[in-house]
Amino acid sequence: MKIQKWVCAFAVAPVGLAESKAATSILQTFKSLDIRYFVAGGTCAAISHGITTPIDVVKTKIQSNSKKYNKGLASTAITLVKEDGPGVLLGGIGPTVVGYGIEGAMKFGVYEIMKPVFSELFQTSDGSNKA
Repeated sequence: MKIQKWVCAFAVAPVGLAESKAATSILQTFKSLDIRYFVAGGTCAAISHGITTPIDVVKTKIQSNSKKYNKGLASTAITLVKEDGPGVLLGGIGPTVVGYGIEGAMKFGVYEIMKPVFSELFQTSDGSNKA
């Protein structure tokens, strides 16, 4: 409860809305925090970036040794698998999935939580939106 009051005061203090309808709305938004947005954003980002990891591995190999790997993406991928085995294409998938999972969760979760907050903050007295 103390954190919610602090967040509410922090969010509305710069615009002078303390104890207003907007402040109440902001506090209510933080009280009804829905983690589904964070889970969905994190899951989607982790999966989408995890799927592209093999392409990124091949691209990085081409960039780091362009004399050896100079015949394109598919040829480089085949060469890498022959030399180092299929597991080489999944190098770095762990940090990629974790990092982008956190990034996606924060980006989409905070975005969805802040939409009603900013909508309420930028509303005029007649109910229309300033933005």
